[in-house]
Amino acid sequence: MPLYLTRARLRVEDTRIAALLPLLVKEQSGASAAHHRIWSLMSDGSDRSRDFLFRDAGDVTFVLSQRIPGSSPIWQHESRVIPAFEAGDVLNFTLRASPVIRRARDGRRSAKRDPILERLGQLALDDRRARRQEIAQEETSRWLTAMGESSGYRLGDVLVENHEQVKVRRRGAPVIQFSIVDVSGTLTVTNPTVFADRLGQGFGPAKAWGCGLMLCRRINR
Repeated sequence: MPLYLTRARLRVEDTRIAALLPLLVKEQSGASAAHHRIWSLMSDGSDRSRDFLFRDAGDVTFVLSQRIPGSSPIWQHESRVIPAFEAGDVLNFTLRASPVIRRARDGRRSAKRDPILERLGQLALDDRRARRQEIAQEETSRWLTAMGESSGYRLGDVLVENHEQVKVRRRGAPVIQFSIVDVSGTLTVTNPTVFADRLGQGFGPAKAWGCGLMLCRRINR
């Protein structure tokens, strides 16, 4: 099935929804608010489970899915099909992701761990501040390189532009906390079918909170 990339914007200029804008924009922020906003576009029934990736980029929200969202009174949007990839394609990419790896534990199931926080936790406080960017760069590059081995790509240059901790507060439920990195770089497609499948699945966890969507553009043809 084809993948569609949708660019969506709130109809902030529409006076018909002006009363809702404080709720949609000004009085809500962060991952939880973005999660609820995008469901107002992508939900087409009470039994719909999440079958899309999204990234909140401020004025615009990007959505990757196998279906085009329907019309919305509060969103304006346009969609295009992601072109087929070929082996050897070189891509520029940007990605917001939550790097997670599994660590083996004696006699127990393996556990998910944040490799950046693991390394920072071994340092004194002053060293953490001084080396945060360096460690985020190294661990993110290692994580994406390892993922590429089974995801149909070979990683090129990588730049981690941001690393931060995110907390998602939910009514009547425990707080969710995870790391995110904003990454840009290049990669080469080695297996187009496998890479397209990974693109549709997303990269890493926390997809419900706006992580995992890779935006990419060919630079060699």
